[in-house]
Amino acid sequence: MYLNEHLRKTKLNMINLKSFDTHFQKLIYTIIILFCANIYSAHGQSENLLQGTWKLQQVISSKQKKDMTLNIQYSTNYNRYFGNIVAFEKITSLDNISFDAETRILKFSSHMRNNHSFKLLVNGEKIEGTVTEREIDYDISGVKTDSSNATEIKEYGAYERTTLPENIKDFYLEAGNTSSDIVLLIVQGGPFEEMQYTINQFEKWANKLHIVFVKQAQIINPTILPPENGLTLEDANYENLISVKMLHNTIQNFKDQDKKVLVWGVSYGAWVIQKYIAEYGIGADAISIAAGRLDLEPEMWKEGKMNQKVFDITYKKNKRVYTEMGFTYTKPTSYLLASINKERYSKSLSNIDLSKLVVYQYGKKDGTTGRLSKPEIEFLKKKNVEIEICNKCYHRQMLSEKIINSATQKMIDFVNRE
Repeated sequence: MYLNEHLRKTKLNMINLKSFDTHFQKLIYTIIILFCANIYSAHGQSENLLQGTWKLQQVISSKQKKDMTLNIQYSTNYNRYFGNIVAFEKITSLDNISFDAETRILKFSSHMRNNHSFKLLVNGEKIEGTVTEREIDYDISGVKTDSSNATEIKEYGAYERTTLPENIKDFYLEAGNTSSDIVLLIVQGGPFEEMQYTINQFEKWANKLHIVFVKQAQIINPTILPPENGLTLEDANYENLISVKMLHNTIQNFKDQDKKVLVWGVSYGAWVIQKYIAEYGIGADAISIAAGRLDLEPEMWKEGKMNQKVFDITYKKNKRVYTEMGFTYTKPTSYLLASINKERYSKSLSNIDLSKLVVYQYGKKDGTTGRLSKPEIEFLKKKNVEIEICNKCYHRQMLSEKIINSATQKMIDFVNRE
């Protein structure tokens, strides 16, 4: 009886083993089929992927054209497209990129403006279509110039708060005469995700000064500006303080090298400098600010930035007139601006020594930030800060070599007198 029972169990185990072998074989076959299908799919997909560089030309009018460089690549890490577009030497990452391989239609917008959208038909090496700006369609055409990207493309996942790099050299880019005992730190506007100035704008000083372009949080952290990542106002406050800390550490780095440190900042960079002064005082030997404001009106920082609206400022009988523009900033950009320029700097800087703030420059026709108000001018005069007015300057002209050169010369003269 025991023997019969043993033989019965052995027979059952053999049947189970055969059944296991059959299931195992089926599993192996399934894996092989899926693997082959994935290889075939990837091969088929790779033939339809858009990757490379295209030179584009936007037809604004019969007498005016705008040249752009489009960079696109497909990320196998995130299974989606990333890219950027370069215009007027400014680099802007792309959002909401979609490409229909069947219709060959490529669509995308940009980080800076929500209502700046592209729809392009890709026909082999050529592209044609439209870009919509301020509800107006403009024709675009272009041709592929390279299968690789002319400009580095940053891939990103979900938003993560910025951690300061351990290496101080990751805080900046440097050019010019690095042996000079005078270093000029440049704090750019924006907020952009790439450095916007190059040594080309500092030709006058390239052989005389050590030129340093200071990075900001969104430059070292590509997860900040994409709209889909949902940057909050609290996050923006944190990231602006990271940018301020990077400026402070960079100043101290060159002070520790016994260099004379000059700092010039414009637009958004003007507020980064002002927040730096409010947090740390002035550790540099001389500072100059351009196209900023001490106390931006609520119409600008609250309605304009918190609600993502963009205004152009004009003047009628010396009163400010705010005209809403036909485009909006993305929310991360708006929040970064609002969180730093809502501060009343005439109050937060009131008890701080501003003797090393050499000059405050503004454009009389600046429609982006507006000209300085009478109370702001009075505050600066009480602090013995020189005010330089460019009577014919709009905001863009305040970023020019002329403005930079004037401030730099005044800072050099100032430190030489010390």
